[in-house]
Amino acid sequence: MNLKENRLAVAIVLVPILYLLVRMLPPFLFFLSVAAVILRVQYEFYRLFYQNRQPVWVGLGFGFLLLLFYYMENLFPFFPLACISILAAIFIFHLLYFQDIKTTLVDSAVLFLGIIYLPGFLGHLVLIRNVAEGTSFILLLLWI
Repeated sequence: MNLKENRLAVAIVLVPILYLLVRMLPPFLFFLSVAAVILRVQYEFYRLFYQNRQPVWVGLGFGFLLLLFYYMENLFPFFPLACISILAAIFIFHLLYFQDIKTTLVDSAVLFLGIIYLPGFLGHLVLIRNVAEGTSFILLLLWI
């Protein structure tokens, strides 16, 4: 099989699965499936930069917390305050556990970017699904 045939075979299998995940899953299971994919991608993002494992788990924990804030948007109206609190907690973590003061700011920036860029943006799929015709918007986004 060449590359085009492989892509076509994967698409034939994954497109119906994605359709069923978006349309048929209850909101909590959709949240868990989106969270699993996002946290896996976030883990790979951190493994590109960090050699040790400790900041990776801190970033994944805060990333899941951010996704949980998206899922419980009606119960948690102080979302901007939560983002600022996460940023402050990351900086405090790095100030307490830094090894080299020169790399502390860079390490903190990568940790925060991994939280805002991946769970922060892709987590909007959970919010989009809750609006009217949200599943259609998500399918359109995946199709594009």
